[in-house]
Amino acid sequence: MTFYSTSNRIGVSLGEMLPVAGGKKQVPIGTIVPGIDTNAINVEGEYIYAFNLAPVARGQCIYLDVFNGSALAESGLHANDGGPIAFAIQDMPATMLGWFQVSGTVFAKCAAGVVANSKVFISAVPGEVDDAPLPGCQILGAEFEAAEAAILPGFVMLTCNRPHLQGQIT
Repeated sequence: MTFYSTSNRIGVSLGEMLPVAGGKKQVPIGTIVPGIDTNAINVEGEYIYAFNLAPVARGQCIYLDVFNGSALAESGLHANDGGPIAFAIQDMPATMLGWFQVSGTVFAKCAAGVVANSKVFISAVPGEVDDAPLPGCQILGAEFEAAEAAILPGFVMLTCNRPHLQGQIT
């Protein structure tokens, strides 16, 4: 997968991963840069630099821990938290620094049967999005562009604008 930054920051490479243990970083954790996905969708978006605590797969929905800049793969455990959501742009082993997409057209893992133009929720399956409502699991700032399998079975295209989980209302 080819992603590249359109930022004027020197040293930003959206496809590069670095081990957390090495201490070397491209940019400070939490940095957001514009970039382009030159795959089939070929669109602009924004990407955030974070480290992941567990392995993630491309398209996986993850919860961003804003206190320490980590990407938590178990997004489904954060119902009612009201925190930011991002999407993995590539497969990444645990404890790596890398880039996650937070705006633009996103290639996301999803539950079967998702329909276009519906509300987006985190799924009961970790890392997937769904259109089936779950209390405290709606992702605000995201909308399904197409139905599941329109691109590839098990994946969907989302339009995102710095999505986040809806916090508890009552």
